[in-house]
Amino acid sequence: MGKIEWPKFGFLGLLICLVSLLVVSPFLQEYSPAKPVVRIFSTAVILFSIYPFLKKKHALIIYSLLAAPAFIFSWVSYSFQSPTILLIQYAFNANFFIFIIVSILSEIFRKNVITLDLIYGSICVYLLIGVAWAYIYAVLENISPGSFNFPLPYLQANPSLIESGSHFSLLLYYSFVTLATLGYGDITPATPPAQSLAALEAITGQFYLAILVARLVGIYISNKSKQ
Repeated sequence: MGKIEWPKFGFLGLLICLVSLLVVSPFLQEYSPAKPVVRIFSTAVILFSIYPFLKKKHALIIYSLLAAPAFIFSWVSYSFQSPTILLIQYAFNANFFIFIIVSILSEIFRKNVITLDLIYGSICVYLLIGVAWAYIYAVLENISPGSFNFPLPYLQANPSLIESGSHFSLLLYYSFVTLATLGYGDITPATPPAQSLAALEAITGQFYLAILVARLVGIYISNKSKQ
């Protein structure tokens, strides 16, 4: 039998999974029959994020140790809705995605040639920052309920979701609104820790884009000068 190799599309698979999760999650999160679909996309994101570690034995071990509990508790929380299990899931997922972000960034900044895969990876990092911060917000809200002010119509329509801590889809939306510095104001941080995290995410988003553009331009100029 020949050696099994990872598909050649690299970071594109992870990018497709992330975009699908962001598009599908808001529409299906509140409907119980459709929740497995959201879990499937979340699982796909975890699986496709293995790409940067395939040729790094030690990093692959760390990936496995972080991915396993993130995967397990993602499905356990689906079967057993409780604030404690959700808190554990959010904490594991936050750690896992932070590790993935750092790993992909190190991969990007080691490259000396601009490729389509490098661009896909750069977009993935931006999306992963938003997802990771959403899990951090979810951990904070579960530990300290009331850290965020949610829209009143949502609270009235979904009281059980807030009480059980199942508000990740809203925090995911809030995370990307903050990351992009849109600041709609429909969800607001209500406590000093939440406000500090929101400010830090906004700063991270702006610095990431500035540093990334500078890096890509630097690579382009370097390659042009060599030619």
